[in-house]
Amino acid sequence: MSTRGQLVNTVVASSTAPDNILVNNAATAVTQIPSIGAWSMAALAALLSALTLWKITTRRGAPS
Repeated sequence: MSTRGQLVNTVVASSTAPDNILVNNAATAVTQIPSIGAWSMAALAALLSALTLWKITTRRGAPS
């Protein structure tokens, strides 16, 4: 009898789930924005430092 009650509860929970999908997606998007921003900023900093290093090394090696 308890397993049948659990089954009914699961069906009810899954039928109400689509209403919460938008809210859950918005919540996960908000929580993921800072990590994405940190990764992009780290990548930008690495790219910028690599570019400046490349400029410095090519300028030194170039005969003038």
